[in-house]
Amino acid sequence: MLDFDNTAFYYFALTLCFFYLVPTVWFLLTEVYGACGLERDATMVARTEVEVGKVARVKAKRTGLARLQTSSVLWSVVGSVVVIFFVHTLLVWVGENSEMAAFDPFLILGVEPGTEDKLIKKAYRKLSLKYHPDKNVGDKVAEEMFMKLAKAHDALLDPVSKENYEKYGSPDGKQSLEVSIGLPSLILENPKIFLVIYLVCMVAVIPIGVHVWYSRTKLYADRNILLDTYKGFQFLMAKDKKMSKIPEVMAISAEFRKINDVFSCAFFTDVLDFLPPAIATMVNNTKPVLAKLKDKMKTGKLMVQPENLRDMFCDEPKKGQTLSNQVFLGNMLMHSHLNRERLGYDVTEEAMMNDSLDEMLEVAPSILQALIDFCKTAYYTDAVVECIKFSQCMTQAVWTHVGDSAFVQLSPALKKGKGAEALAESCKDLPTLLKMSDEELRRKIAGLSPEVQKDIMQARCVIPNITMTTKVFVVEENDSILQAFHAKEKKKVDKDDDDDNDNDDDDDEGKESSEKASKNEVVVEDASDDEDETRVVNAVAPITGETIFAGDLVKLRVELTRENVPDGGTADFVYCPFFPGAHQEAWWMMLCHPRSGAVLLADRITSQDRVISHDLKFMAPPEAGDNELDLMVMCENYVGLDMKKTVAFHVRPQSEVPVIDVHEEDKNLDLEPTLFDQMMTMNDSDSSDSEDSDED
Repeated sequence: MLDFDNTAFYYFALTLCFFYLVPTVWFLLTEVYGACGLERDATMVARTEVEVGKVARVKAKRTGLARLQTSSVLWSVVGSVVVIFFVHTLLVWVGENSEMAAFDPFLILGVEPGTEDKLIKKAYRKLSLKYHPDKNVGDKVAEEMFMKLAKAHDALLDPVSKENYEKYGSPDGKQSLEVSIGLPSLILENPKIFLVIYLVCMVAVIPIGVHVWYSRTKLYADRNILLDTYKGFQFLMAKDKKMSKIPEVMAISAEFRKINDVFSCAFFTDVLDFLPPAIATMVNNTKPVLAKLKDKMKTGKLMVQPENLRDMFCDEPKKGQTLSNQVFLGNMLMHSHLNRERLGYDVTEEAMMNDSLDEMLEVAPSILQALIDFCKTAYYTDAVVECIKFSQCMTQAVWTHVGDSAFVQLSPALKKGKGAEALAESCKDLPTLLKMSDEELRRKIAGLSPEVQKDIMQARCVIPNITMTTKVFVVEENDSILQAFHAKEKKKVDKDDDDDNDNDDDDDEGKESSEKASKNEVVVEDASDDEDETRVVNAVAPITGETIFAGDLVKLRVELTRENVPDGGTADFVYCPFFPGAHQEAWWMMLCHPRSGAVLLADRITSQDRVISHDLKFMAPPEAGDNELDLMVMCENYVGLDMKKTVAFHVRPQSEVPVIDVHEEDKNLDLEPTLFDQMMTMNDSDSSDSEDSDED
C-alpha cells in the first residue's frame, strides 16, 4: 500500500499559495504606487485650464488614502495576510519533515556527533521507551518514530549498518525509488471526517455556488446591463422619441434606479420611519437640496415634463410610486449635468448628490450603447440618431434642447454670455473654427475676454479637425469579370487592327469610326509605331472597378482624417471637462434614405488612428438609373462635428453585364461528379458488396 507523503503535499499547497500571492501583491504594490502619486496617467494631466478642476477631483479619488480604502484593496490585504501566515506554517512543516527525511541519526537520537557509545545506547533506551508502540497504541507517528530510532541506533553502533549509512546515507544500504501519495497523513488518520467534508463540498457547496452564480448572471444581458433596464426601455422608448426625452429613458434603467434608491426616499412622507436612524437623518437632510434642484429645473424650464410611470405597476401603487420617484431623481440629476447646474461641494448633502451623479455618468455610456442596440433591434432608426445626439450633449454637458451652441464646448464662460452668438456670426460653425489658422482665429475672437480667448485656443488643439472623403465601388468579386472582359475586348481590337491596315484612306477610316460611334460603340485611341491608330471596342460603356450593375454588392468607402493628429499618431482622450473619467472618440457612419431620412445602415467606429477607413456595404437597387443616398457621419463625443454628404451613383442594367466565353473544356465541368459524389458512390458499392457476401 502506498504511503501518504506530507512533504509533497506541503510543496503543492505552497505552489497554490504563490499562485494567489504573486498577482495580489503586485496589485497592492500598484495601488500603493498610485496612491503615492507616482503613477504616470495621461488622464491625470490637465491639457487646458478648464480641465484643472476635473483633474483635481480625479486625483483626490485616485491618490492618497482614498485609493487604498476601496473594498478590493481591503479584501486583498486580508487575503494576503491569511495566505502569508499559512505559507509560514507550511515552510515550518516542510523544514521539520526535511530534517526527518534526511535521516540524521544524531538528530533523531538527540546526541552530538562524536558521542560515546554508552551515551548513544542510553539515549536510544530512553526514547524507545517513550515511543514504544505498547505505550502509544494506534499512534502512527509514534510507530514511525520508534522505527527511526532503531535505524539510527543501528547506523551508529552496528558495523554493517554504519558502513551502509556512511556510503549510501541509509543503514539499509542502497535505496530504490519510492512512490507515495502527495496527500497529508492526516487524511489517512481521519478518513471518515474527510469523506464527510468531501461529500458536503460535492453535494452542497459546489451546487449552491453554481446556483448563486447562475442566479446572478441570468439577471444581466449584453454589455453587462441588467434585464430590468431593457424592460424599462420597452415601456418608455418609441420610434419617434426625441432627444429631450432620452434622459428620462436613461433614468429608468435599473443601474440608475439602484444608485438613486436611497435618496429617492426623500420624496416620501411616511417611509423615513422604516429606515435606519442614520440613513433616515441623511435622507431628511437632502430634502432641501432636492427642493433647490427641482426649483432650478422648473424656474429655468430646463427639464421637460416627465412621463407617468405609475402605469407600469397599476396593481401595486407603492411600487409604482417608488419607481416614479427614482426615475424622477435620476432624470433631474441628469438634467443638472446637461445644463451645468450641478450642486456645490461645500455642503455634505450636496456633495453626496454630486457623487451619485458621478456614479450615474460613469455607467451612462454603457447604458446608452445598450439603448442604441435596443433601438436598432426594434428598427427605431430615427431614435438611434436622437440617442447619438444625446450622447454628444451628455459628454460635453451641452444641452442643445434649450438652445446651447456647439461653441459652448470651448469655454464655460460661453454658456451664459453672448460670446457663443458672436462666435457663430464670425466663424459660422465649429468645423470652420477648427480649420482656421491661429492668426485668423485670434482676429475672429479679438472681441472676447482674454480668459475665453485662452480657453478657445487651448480647446481647439484637442478637439479633432476632421476631413472626409468617399468612394463608391463594387466588391472585389467583379474584378475577375472585368479582367476577362478586357481580355476579350483586346482580342477584338487586335482583329479590328488587321482590318484597318487594309484600308489606306484616312477619310474613309474617319467616316467608319464616326459611324461606329453613332452605334453606341466606344472609340479608343492607341499609339503604335509613332502613328495614331483608332481602335473600336464593341461595348455600351467602359467597365471599371466603379461600374455598378443592378443587384451588385456595393462598397462605400469612407475615410476620416484627423488633421490635428501627426502622421503615425493616435487621437487623444476626448475633451470633456465636465464628464467624469477618460473616454476615447467614437464615430457613427449611417446611410440614410434621401427623402424619408430613414437610417438604412449604421456602424460604430472606434479606431483612434489618424486616418479612419471604413466600408459600408449595401446592395445596389434592382432597377437601373441614377441613385442617391445620404451619408451621415456623427461624432459620439462632440457637438457640431456631424457631417452629411449626398452619395450619387449610377446603376447599369443586368443586360449590360459582359458575357464571358467559357472554354470548351470547361463547359462540362458542372456535369462531372464532385468528390462528395464519388465518395458516396464508393460507399454504396461497398455496402452492396457486403450485402452480397452476407447472402452467400
